[in-house]
Amino acid sequence: MRESNYNIYIPLTGSEDHLLIHGYSGAVDVVHAEVTEFLQNYQDKKSRRSNRITDPLVESLLKRGYLTERTFEEEKEYVRKLGRVLFDWQKKGTGFLLMPTYDCNLRCPYCYEKQLRRKGSEWMQKTMDRSTVDSAYEAMTLIQQSQNSQENAAKRITLYGGEPFLRQNLDIVTYIVEKGGGLGYAFSAITNGVELDNFQDLLGKGPGKVNWIQITLDGPPDIHDVRRRRADGSPTFADTASNIDEALKRGVTVYLRSNVDKSNLNRLPELSCIYQERGWVKSPNFIAYSNVVEMKPEEAGCENLLTCGQLMTAAQENKQSHPQMESIPTARNMQRRFILLLKGDGYPHFSPAFCGSHLGMYILDPYGDIYACWESVGEPIGRIGRYLPDLEMDGPMFELWRERAVIDFPECVSCKFVFLCGGGCATRAYTATQSLKSSICMDFPEAFCAAVPEAYAEYRKNKGAKG
Repeated sequence: MRESNYNIYIPLTGSEDHLLIHGYSGAVDVVHAEVTEFLQNYQDKKSRRSNRITDPLVESLLKRGYLTERTFEEEKEYVRKLGRVLFDWQKKGTGFLLMPTYDCNLRCPYCYEKQLRRKGSEWMQKTMDRSTVDSAYEAMTLIQQSQNSQENAAKRITLYGGEPFLRQNLDIVTYIVEKGGGLGYAFSAITNGVELDNFQDLLGKGPGKVNWIQITLDGPPDIHDVRRRRADGSPTFADTASNIDEALKRGVTVYLRSNVDKSNLNRLPELSCIYQERGWVKSPNFIAYSNVVEMKPEEAGCENLLTCGQLMTAAQENKQSHPQMESIPTARNMQRRFILLLKGDGYPHFSPAFCGSHLGMYILDPYGDIYACWESVGEPIGRIGRYLPDLEMDGPMFELWRERAVIDFPECVSCKFVFLCGGGCATRAYTATQSLKSSICMDFPEAFCAAVPEAYAEYRKNKGAKG
């Protein structure tokens, strides 16, 4: 018997306790530091025992995976087999995004579309018509049937772009939502929110309505209006904030994101005060969070980039002097993955792939192309098929995206974070290596270990409030 190679130890702030997480059993426990020391020094039952280390505890540590009879090679083989089962099961689902247009009314300095604008304004401004929308819905039905995913069929469509809510596209977006509603779909959208006032009648709950949206505010007005300006250079903060007010009044869930780098990091406390002043934080439908700006290394402004771990550290330091920063959590996806593990509802929520681009996400653009990843739309590397004039998948590209599993990377199979990280973002890996068949770690272990104590404290707080 020995210590498992997949144990994750995370100290809890202001306590002698540690969070103990197992990377393939999914076990999560709070243990005293003596238990952590016992495991880390375990050698053939000769590790020092205190009164805290009882025989029943040792049996429990074995049962939950922290101690194991397997060799490291046997553990890795188990991870490979488990990962394959999880991957094959999760691939049965489908998720759809519709892009009415690539066009956008903003010119954000970090936007992925900067590369696409080289194709010219005429290419960018092409918009779906009703015939294209009809073909897109027919293709989605065929995709679900081909995936045998009727039981798991997605009944949600996310509107994406470009900017899906451009004033001039009100008619076609209304057609998309109304037609989808008739087919039982509910809608979400990723939008800058600047012209959302023109689409208020589409906002609401249930099929045929847009019931959650992601919007971005990058700081107080003087910061946001520089970073997220209109194409003509005019400001957007006031319009965006007003439209958030109205969306919340209509019961729409608003995920409010802040894209953070070194140039706006120190202004987040002011932004959190605005959230409180406008009363957004009192709404049960308001979820704010921050994440790092992502850009290619050669792009202007990349010298201001932060890693996720750096953002986590800075945010925690900010909260000590600015308690209102609690309203803008960081690393929300990492924290969510941990909470799903902690709740222990059924089998552990593991990620054999980094995101939906490898499991069943289909993004349909106005040209009749289908993409796997929303950061690669418009680029050959992300195109996995077409739906015009008929549905046809590009076999080699489809396989590259849909067969990218974390267990295919030897360095990942050996990692205790294997099913939490999922092998990293394929688009970032491609940028770094020119290959989709490569993993990319970034600073996931450090960021995850920094994010988890805050998530655990929030979980305990909410659990206590519910009695």
